[in-house]
Amino acid sequence: MAEQWNPITLDEREVREDIPNWFPGRYTAPNQLKLFVRWVCRLHHRCQEIQLARFLGFTESPFKVSAGGGTLERACFELAVLLGRSLAIPDMDLRALTDKLKRLADLPADTDEYGEWHALATNLQDLWKRSKKKEE
Repeated sequence: MAEQWNPITLDEREVREDIPNWFPGRYTAPNQLKLFVRWVCRLHHRCQEIQLARFLGFTESPFKVSAGGGTLERACFELAVLLGRSLAIPDMDLRALTDKLKRLADLPADTDEYGEWHALATNLQDLWKRSKKKEE
């Protein structure tokens, strides 16, 4: 019998709030994609990275450069699809988001600055907030 996983759901309170200046805290990462994934986990009711990976169809976390080209590309695409669905941003270009996520995997994690992962996360939050205002 296959393991059952709870669906990953978006916590809208987390999306409404700016990314805290202390985030990701003492968490160290090999690249900016891991920092971005940490933020995505926070948005989805603070799930663990392994929960997110399994929800996306992987048995272990694929968000590392050593995962290999095909695995990393598929993981970035699945993450883009999840964000497209959970944030429900109209006209989100999944291919462009996938490419941005793959590029984050090649960038070392910034210790002094927020980095490109932070800019991408902030941009997605802004798009989500604008789409919510249009609905109201």
